[in-house]
Amino acid sequence: MKSGVNNLAGHISDWINTVPRPDDRPLILMLSGAQGIGKSTAVRELTAHDPGICALGLDDVYLTLAERERLAREVHPLFVTRGPPGTHDLPLLNSTIDRLLTAGAHDETPLPKFSKRLDDRLPENDWPVWTGRPRIILLEGWMLGALPDDEAPFAPPCNSVEEEDPDGIWRSFQETYLRAAYSRLWDRAHAFCHIKAPDIDAILGWRRQQELDNQKVRTLTAEQDAWLVRFIQHYERITRRMLSGRHREGHVLRVDQNRSLIAS
Repeated sequence: MKSGVNNLAGHISDWINTVPRPDDRPLILMLSGAQGIGKSTAVRELTAHDPGICALGLDDVYLTLAERERLAREVHPLFVTRGPPGTHDLPLLNSTIDRLLTAGAHDETPLPKFSKRLDDRLPENDWPVWTGRPRIILLEGWMLGALPDDEAPFAPPCNSVEEEDPDGIWRSFQETYLRAAYSRLWDRAHAFCHIKAPDIDAILGWRRQQELDNQKVRTLTAEQDAWLVRFIQHYERITRRMLSGRHREGHVLRVDQNRSLIAS
């Protein structure tokens, strides 16, 4: 474990060091973990100590707000909310990975950046830039490696958001995306690491704390908390799928309610 990094970052570093390199091209590694579990913080710690790792976030390649509004009009209103399969710009992500894989020593690759405050992608001139070819391309996101479930569109709603999808159209499109474009993205990974939460309630608690920290307040209003609960419900079905192990094979790290690693 690298010195100077936090516990989770150190274990991610240990995992990275076990992945064999098939050739001299950058390794593509994918790190999953539920909202608020600490993966983004750990990745920032890790990249600060290893300049050869280029970190990409699935959260940074959401479709623009205008694109999601169009998807909401043409397919289902729930697609206006960022996060579920179908709300990411995978061609943009794949092209960014392609540029990093083939970059020369002085080539510059813009890395997409999304503003959650604005709920929209930032203009390209505000994106960070990576110079050269990284040793590792580390993609992190909540649903990386998720497997499709053909029964999901016909299952009973698991929460009040899914009750707004009585015909299963929203869920069906998610599963179609998972079987196709997302599966092809997963195929690019040399290895996966999955950080597992104890349950969905812990995830909601972490996400509440995240919102308190972001807003620099001690408590959320009833309206803010209701928004947060509804937001998490968009992710619930596939989050539960990930927690149950229905994802691409990979290394697993488990954490407790306090986000402390549990010895395996």
